This record gives sequence, C-alpha cells and structure tokens, in this order.
Amino acid sequence: MVDLGREGFRMMHSKKALVGVALAMAAGIGGVGSLAATEPGPPTDNDGYNQVVVPFFRQHCAECHVGEKPEGDFSIAANELGTDFANVVFRGKWREI
Repeated sequence: MVDLGREGFRMMHSKKALVGVALAMAAGIGGVGSLAATEPGPPTDNDGYNQVVVPFFRQHCAECHVGEKPEGDFSIAANELGTDFANVVFRGKWREI
C-alpha cells in the first residue's frame, strides 16, 4: 500500500467529492445512492455526462483505472461503467466512486 501522506489523502477525497458532484449534475439527480434496486434509474443525460464526467475521468482517473490491469481492479472503461442506472451492477460501481 502506498502512503499518500496528508496532502495526498486530501487530494483523493477532494477528487471523490468532485466526481460525486459532477455525476449528480450530469445525471440531473440529487443522490444516486438513494435509488433502490427495483426502481428504474433516472434518464441518462449524455450531453452533461460527456461535457462534465468524461473530461474529469480522463484528467484524474483514466491513467490508473483504464487498461488491462486497472488499479484496485476497478475499471472506469465504458463497457464496465455504464450510465444506465437501472442496471444494478453499473449503479453499484457508481456508488463506489
């Protein structure tokens, strides 16, 4: 395990907060985590996702979480992290983010 120190720890948590805000804005919802497994997901906002989330992931996440061996075995590749929040697997991965 890598020791990030205080500054690295703060940076990781601020990235997670930014991702959460970006996702909520792009999806047009207040909280992804409140969706029950049996409820349909909210409509997808592809324009917002492409303008906010994709650039953020490219800048802050893709280097470590895309490719053959994603860090922490957590991939953000499009085929593994879809935007269909009705899909329980995708919704679970977004909750982890």
